[in-house]
Order: sequence, then structure tokens, then C-alpha cells
Amino acid sequence: MSGEAPGPPGAPGSKATPKPPRKRMGVAEVKMLAAASSIGLAMVLSVFFGLAAGYYLDKRFDTRPLFILLGLLTGLAAAFNNLIVLSRRLERQRKGFYGSDGKAGGSGGSGGSGGAGAAGSGSGGPGSEGALPEGSGRGGKSGSPGAT
Repeated sequence: MSGEAPGPPGAPGSKATPKPPRKRMGVAEVKMLAAASSIGLAMVLSVFFGLAAGYYLDKRFDTRPLFILLGLLTGLAAAFNNLIVLSRRLERQRKGFYGSDGKAGGSGGSGGSGGAGAAGSGSGGPGSEGALPEGSGRGGKSGSPGAT
């Protein structure tokens, strides 16, 4: 027994193994993280602005609590609409980044979510744009002239 305290991790003679370096996030991951973060912010702001507008109208016309309640309902409806729109956008970005096989850097899937009313069938509905070009979060129409 030497009585010496072990050195810091990674120092010569210490038994702790050094941690492997962390993988840095790429531009696509940062964009997806930003889109996911904006969902909560959009919900809070929608409700806040609906309440603020209702409060203002109630003060102006002396109709308390009518416009506050209408503003709250309008803000909640706008918040859930934003939730649906932003989550669909995030899903399209995820599919464009990971592809249909689940591996990073894929070329997209079968053609997106299919748009409103198509229920994700990818059958060439209003929101179906075909496979995304590799490495892009957006794609033009696959049949347009000049597309590569």
C-alpha cells in the first residue's frame, strides 16, 4: 500500500478509460432540432397572442370575459394547427435526412406524406413531390424540366 491517491482519469497509471470524442452534429441535425424546438414555442405564442387580443378587445368594448374566452379558443386552435403543420414539416425533414431505410444521408422515401386528404399514401396527391435529392431537406417536383 503506497497511500497515493489515484490520478485523474486518463492520466498515466489510472485505471479509468478516457471517453471517446463526441460526434459533432451536422447541419441537417441542427435544422431538425431547431424545427422540433419551434413546436413548443409556436404553441405558447399562439395562446399568448390569442389571450392578449381577447384582453385588449374586452378592455376596449367592456365585454369581459367574452373576448378573452374567444381569444383563448382561437389561440388554442391556432396552436394545434401549428403543432400539426410543424410536426409534418419535421417528419418530412426526418424522412429526407434518414431516407426510407433509416440510415443517415438517405435519398428520401416513397414521396412524402401525400398532402392533405391523401393520408400519406404517396400516390401523387397534392403534397407528393417524389423522392428527395440526396442531401437536401427540400425537393422540387420530380418531373419538372431541369431537375437533376
